[in-house]
Amino acid sequence: MLDIFAERNEERRTRPVERGPGGGTEVGEDVALLDPKGGKAKVPSPKKLMPVSVPGAMSEAGGAIRMYKLEGSELAITEGLETAGAVRSAHPDLPVWPTYCAQILSNFVPPASVKRVYIFGDVDESGTGQVASVRSAVKMEQHGVEAIICLPAKAVSLPGRESSWYTEKMRMTDAMRRVQKEGYLPALKSKDVDWLDVWCSSKQELIDAIRRPTTR
Repeated sequence: MLDIFAERNEERRTRPVERGPGGGTEVGEDVALLDPKGGKAKVPSPKKLMPVSVPGAMSEAGGAIRMYKLEGSELAITEGLETAGAVRSAHPDLPVWPTYCAQILSNFVPPASVKRVYIFGDVDESGTGQVASVRSAVKMEQHGVEAIICLPAKAVSLPGRESSWYTEKMRMTDAMRRVQKEGYLPALKSKDVDWLDVWCSSKQELIDAIRRPTTR
């Protein structure tokens, strides 16, 4: 059971809690309040990120919400919790961990047992989701982990050359080259879309997003 305020001025209520499998070093809690049918609870703030106990543990050290138990050497990551649920629905034997946001996704560090990571990034009009996915892939490959970028659009744009997302080791041209390597086309401007949107409109498209030996 968990004592929680749905809103700052609301009377405190005790609600039942079901926790994920966890693992690793716990630094915080992501809480989603649901109704009896599994949908979002009808309260002003149904999602809450509990205070992180270690400064920088998520944004800088690359933490994640261990939503599903890690079994084997493959893992998928997303930004949002709902997107992770959609990916898991399409690939029920693949553990999926949401990272909460683009910044944390870009710094994600997988457990030592993981050899391949599928990055189910968002596509944003600003280019944030795309470039965060690229940065995450580059970082993991530098540590010997195979990274596969999965974006919910065939053509994508990136932030401008002056964006703080770029570094001397990863410039805009490097990022676009990495995106094209995965088979995506360059676009002048992207529309906001994530894998949950895709799942709601075309379940097969999300199923076909990756082809894994265990699912053939």
